[in-house]
Amino acid sequence: MHGADGLGDLWSEPIAPKNLSPLNSAELLVELGRSRPGYYDLLPVGPLTNLGIALEIEPNLLTLFRSVVIMGGSGPFPPLGVVQMVDANIHNDAVAAARVFASPRRELVMVGVNVTAGTIVDEQAVQALHRAGTKVGTFSAQVLEAYMDFYQVAWGRRVSPAHDGFAAALLVQPEWITRSERGPVNITTDGFATRAHLMRTDTGLPVSWETTPAPDTHVVLDVDREAFLTDFVRVLSGAPGRIRTAGGRHPDHAALPESRGLTCPLEGALRRRSNLRVRSTRGVLQCAESPESSSSPGDGPMSALSPG
Repeated sequence: MHGADGLGDLWSEPIAPKNLSPLNSAELLVELGRSRPGYYDLLPVGPLTNLGIALEIEPNLLTLFRSVVIMGGSGPFPPLGVVQMVDANIHNDAVAAARVFASPRRELVMVGVNVTAGTIVDEQAVQALHRAGTKVGTFSAQVLEAYMDFYQVAWGRRVSPAHDGFAAALLVQPEWITRSERGPVNITTDGFATRAHLMRTDTGLPVSWETTPAPDTHVVLDVDREAFLTDFVRVLSGAPGRIRTAGGRHPDHAALPESRGLTCPLEGALRRRSNLRVRSTRGVLQCAESPESSSSPGDGPMSALSPG
């Protein structure tokens, strides 16, 4: 569904990567964590293979990141008779996912398909991006339309859930989380699909079998979709304005770290920091300040965006 280029096959010619790190993705994740403990936020938005390998190198890796926000998982078990969307990022490497959810951490947030599947970018949103008349808006609309080619057979409409984008947004806008719960997450399978579930039913009861002990994960249960979708379309259209930094917090997510200072890849940070450079290094999109920058560690954290 993502295409060979990861962007819906919009490019006729492959784009050669630049500024590659000599390290592989797992090694780079370890280097980032060890270099500035508690400074970086990590956002895995794909199968957790690279993060799982990195945990073999550094078992305490998640404690070295200020927070880790995962796009993946399925929340608690659904109500009786309800079928959830496939939990692809967990299903595609269940071994790595099990290692991640069992590992010690500062803060691990699960933004699962239980919330992203209902966060829908619809036909009107894509039309708004086209009407913006900007390069960013047009490009974003074309990428979304490629996803809509896939999802239209699921719902009979040309719409697309905002999976990865929503997880990224909640990293920097945690006040959009309206309900959440902390508890152990285990990897489960019914013989057809593999998922990461909070070990409780939809009514809050414990599951009916013995679970595997694990540290608590901050599991997102509900969100302010309208606020996100409004800002999502505004940012992708290239419209003026700034993304707000996290301010007031709902008690359910009071412990989620504030995103302050330098955060990527959202436009607010790019606008504030003209000396920001971004490098793609074997699956990790790293945002960093240019060498000429005079900023200090106190200016705020950076975020690494990793497909796992």
